[in-house]
Amino acid sequence: MYPTIKRLGPDGKLHGTAAGYCEAWRRELTPLVELTGWAIHSFGDGEAKLVSPDYQHTQVISVEFAVALRGKLPKS
Repeated sequence: MYPTIKRLGPDGKLHGTAAGYCEAWRRELTPLVELTGWAIHSFGDGEAKLVSPDYQHTQVISVEFAVALRGKLPKS
């Protein structure tokens, strides 16, 4: 059995499992990473860190920024 957590995801929902929380972040960031070619490095506490394809650069974005982009990026 998986331990439960109580974390607020970027979708504004309280997630009770790590899997649900991680999936919410991946769902939120997928359009951005597909557009830029960058990858998800980590996420939590209201922000996500992305890493460049060559692993030389990182960029931290807030959940507010990710939410502001929701629906505005081209679909792949």
